[in-house]
Amino acid sequence: MASSVRIKRIKFHNDGFNELRKAPALVSDMIARGRRMVDAAGGFPKFDVIVTENKSRARVIVVTANADGMVDEQTDRALTRSLDAGRG
Repeated sequence: MASSVRIKRIKFHNDGFNELRKAPALVSDMIARGRRMVDAAGGFPKFDVIVTENKSRARVIVVTANADGMVDEQTDRALTRSLDAGRG
């Protein structure tokens, strides 16, 4: 006995997703998380938060900002260990 299965199509509205990914509340939350990571890793000027935005999303990146930060990351994994500070 063959069963009839109906497949529903889902239509995604990418413009809506893009708006959500660039929402000011989301961006400010990501910046706050990045700053907590910087503080946990050893602070500015060794580490810094970079905010970028393109047409589909905003992005926050935490980076080593100078040679001292690079050494701290290489020897102590300071930035890597600060990941928990960026979690909710």
